[in-house]
Amino acid sequence: MKYAYLWQALEYIIIYADNSFQDEDSSKVDHAVTQFISAWTVFRNHLIRNNISLFSNLLLLDIEVKWKKTSVNWKPIEKDASFFTLCIKIFGPVQVQSVITLLSHIGDEILFQDGFKWLIAHLKKTGNFKNLIQYRDIDQLMSRGYYNHLDEIMEDISFLSDYLDMLDVLVKQGSSDAYWIREFMISFTSVDLQLVNSLKLS
Repeated sequence: MKYAYLWQALEYIIIYADNSFQDEDSSKVDHAVTQFISAWTVFRNHLIRNNISLFSNLLLLDIEVKWKKTSVNWKPIEKDASFFTLCIKIFGPVQVQSVITLLSHIGDEILFQDGFKWLIAHLKKTGNFKNLIQYRDIDQLMSRGYYNHLDEIMEDISFLSDYLDMLDVLVKQGSSDAYWIREFMISFTSVDLQLVNSLKLS
């Protein structure tokens, strides 16, 4: 691959930074986070200025060495969520898989709500909504929504509608995880509707 060395170098920066964030000295961690965001800002600006989409998956932290399935946050995202939200909006259209991987792993805690809303709007607009099952980590994304963001989803009618729409499509495409989440979600929404109606009657 022509750019294999550069690819490996960028991936190494992410892995090295991640290791640096484990230091017990909080001042060293803060410094490492600041340095990483500075480097990634230069990286992002270079891609934008030169109209390059190559490597934008790495900008969205999608690396060959997979993140732990239990990962929910990452120090640079915690420090500057708006930076990564903007990266999703700019490069997400050509890196849908990377967005899904980000939201279902280290972006879960902070980026999930805004990221999910952007993702479903994009998928519906481009027609990729009809083939969701093709995306790696899509089931984990939906599980993260259910287990970690249920209150946010239930409190936002639009968010809830989008989430249920995606579950419906995944169920039709054979996802057993989506089926069970959908069953639980429907039971929750049914109880909520009954409660609202009973309050109205009283």
